[in-house]
Amino acid sequence: MLLKKYDPMDTGILKFTNLFDDIFNDTFSSYEPLSDIIEDDNEYIIETMLPGFTKKDIDIKIENNKLIIQGERKLNEKINFTKRRSFYGKFKKEYYLPDHIKDKDIKAKFKDGILKLEIPKNETKVMKKIEII
Repeated sequence: MLLKKYDPMDTGILKFTNLFDDIFNDTFSSYEPLSDIIEDDNEYIIETMLPGFTKKDIDIKIENNKLIIQGERKLNEKINFTKRRSFYGKFKKEYYLPDHIKDKDIKAKFKDGILKLEIPKNETKVMKKIEII
Protein backbone atom coordinates (compact mmCIF):
# COMPACT_ATOMS: atom_id res chain seq x y z
CA MET A 1 0.00 0.00 0.00
CA LEU A 2 1.32 3.43 -0.94
CA LEU A 3 1.29 6.32 1.51
CA LYS A 4 -1.24 9.00 0.58
CA LYS A 5 -2.11 12.38 1.99
CA TYR A 6 -5.01 12.15 4.44
CA ASP A 7 -8.37 13.13 3.02
CA PRO A 8 -11.40 13.03 5.38
CA MET A 9 -13.72 12.56 2.36
CA ASP A 10 -11.78 9.47 1.26
CA THR A 11 -13.93 6.76 2.89
CA GLY A 12 -15.79 3.59 1.94
CA ILE A 13 -16.50 3.00 -1.75
CA LEU A 14 -14.90 6.34 -2.63
CA LYS A 15 -11.64 5.15 -1.08
CA PHE A 16 -11.76 1.93 -3.13
CA THR A 17 -12.58 3.85 -6.33
CA ASN A 18 -9.67 6.26 -5.79
CA LEU A 19 -7.29 3.37 -5.15
CA PHE A 20 -8.52 1.69 -8.34
CA ASP A 21 -8.02 4.94 -10.30
CA ASP A 22 -4.53 5.40 -8.84
CA ILE A 23 -3.46 1.94 -9.96
CA PHE A 24 -4.97 1.87 -13.46
CA ASN A 25 -5.29 5.48 -14.53
CA ASP A 26 -1.82 6.84 -13.93
CA THR A 27 -1.40 9.14 -16.93
CA PHE A 28 -1.72 12.88 -17.38
CA SER A 29 -3.49 14.29 -20.41
CA SER A 30 -2.01 17.78 -20.25
CA TYR A 31 0.65 19.74 -18.44
CA GLU A 32 0.76 23.42 -17.60
CA PRO A 33 4.13 24.35 -16.11
CA LEU A 34 4.05 26.95 -13.35
CA SER A 35 5.55 30.34 -14.13
CA ASP A 36 6.42 33.51 -12.25
CA ILE A 37 6.48 36.83 -14.10
CA ILE A 38 8.53 39.66 -12.62
CA GLU A 39 8.71 43.25 -13.88
CA ASP A 40 11.10 46.01 -12.95
CA ASP A 41 12.04 49.29 -14.65
CA ASN A 42 14.39 47.64 -17.17
CA GLU A 43 12.99 44.21 -17.98
CA TYR A 44 10.45 41.45 -17.60
CA ILE A 45 11.59 38.11 -16.21
CA ILE A 46 9.64 34.89 -16.77
CA GLU A 47 10.67 31.91 -14.67
CA THR A 48 9.05 28.64 -15.72
CA MET A 49 9.40 25.53 -13.56
CA LEU A 50 10.34 22.52 -15.70
CA PRO A 51 11.61 19.77 -13.39
CA GLY A 52 12.99 16.75 -15.21
CA PHE A 53 13.46 18.62 -18.49
CA THR A 54 16.77 19.35 -20.18
CA LYS A 55 17.41 22.39 -22.35
CA LYS A 56 17.29 20.11 -25.40
CA ASP A 57 13.64 19.36 -24.51
CA ILE A 58 12.61 23.05 -24.68
CA ASP A 59 11.98 25.33 -27.68
CA ILE A 60 11.48 29.11 -27.41
CA LYS A 61 10.39 31.37 -30.25
CA ILE A 62 8.66 34.67 -30.98
CA GLU A 63 5.90 34.76 -33.56
CA ASN A 64 3.56 37.72 -34.24
CA ASN A 65 4.47 39.47 -30.95
CA LYS A 66 3.83 36.24 -29.06
CA LEU A 67 6.47 34.47 -26.98
CA ILE A 68 6.01 30.71 -27.29
CA ILE A 69 7.65 28.26 -24.89
CA GLN A 70 7.07 24.62 -25.73
CA GLY A 71 8.71 21.34 -25.02
CA GLU A 72 8.45 17.63 -24.63
CA ARG A 73 9.74 15.26 -22.00
CA LYS A 74 9.89 11.77 -23.42
CA LEU A 75 9.22 8.70 -21.35
CA ASN A 76 12.08 6.23 -21.14
CA GLU A 77 10.35 3.01 -22.20
CA LYS A 78 13.13 0.92 -20.64
CA ILE A 79 12.14 1.94 -17.11
CA ASN A 80 9.51 -0.23 -15.41
CA PHE A 81 7.62 2.24 -13.20
CA THR A 82 5.81 0.92 -10.13
CA LYS A 83 4.20 4.35 -9.69
CA ARG A 84 4.72 7.41 -11.89
CA ARG A 85 3.71 10.90 -10.79
CA SER A 86 6.03 13.02 -12.91
CA PHE A 87 4.95 14.46 -16.24
CA TYR A 88 5.97 13.06 -19.61
CA GLY A 89 4.65 14.56 -22.80
CA LYS A 90 4.27 17.94 -24.50
CA PHE A 91 3.46 21.38 -23.15
CA LYS A 92 3.04 24.83 -24.69
CA LYS A 93 2.84 28.26 -23.03
CA GLU A 94 2.22 31.53 -24.85
CA TYR A 95 2.66 35.13 -23.75
CA TYR A 96 1.68 38.26 -25.68
CA LEU A 97 4.60 40.68 -25.65
CA PRO A 98 4.14 44.43 -25.25
CA ASP A 99 5.44 46.72 -28.00
CA HIS A 100 8.13 48.23 -25.79
CA ILE A 101 10.50 45.25 -25.54
CA LYS A 102 13.81 44.46 -27.24
CA ASP A 103 12.96 41.05 -28.66
CA LYS A 104 16.41 40.63 -30.24
CA ASP A 105 18.04 40.95 -26.79
CA ILE A 106 16.00 38.31 -24.94
CA LYS A 107 18.21 35.95 -22.93
CA ALA A 108 17.25 32.42 -21.89
CA LYS A 109 18.94 30.44 -19.12
CA PHE A 110 18.11 26.98 -17.85
CA LYS A 111 19.40 25.80 -14.48
CA ASP A 112 18.10 23.38 -11.83
CA GLY A 113 14.83 22.80 -13.71
CA ILE A 114 13.99 26.50 -14.02
CA LEU A 115 13.85 28.27 -17.37
CA LYS A 116 14.59 31.97 -16.90
CA LEU A 117 13.82 34.43 -19.69
CA GLU A 118 15.10 37.99 -19.38
CA ILE A 119 13.15 40.31 -21.66
CA PRO A 120 14.63 43.83 -21.76
CA LYS A 121 12.40 46.86 -22.26
CA ASN A 122 12.97 49.65 -24.76
CA GLU A 123 12.99 53.16 -23.43
CA THR A 124 9.43 53.88 -22.49
CA LYS A 125 7.73 56.07 -25.01
CA VAL A 126 6.15 59.22 -23.72
CA MET A 127 2.62 59.76 -24.91
CA LYS A 128 2.10 63.08 -26.60
CA LYS A 129 -1.26 64.72 -26.33
CA ILE A 130 -2.67 66.11 -29.55
CA GLU A 131 -4.85 69.12 -29.14
CA ILE A 132 -8.02 69.38 -31.18
CA ILE A 133 -8.39 72.74 -32.92
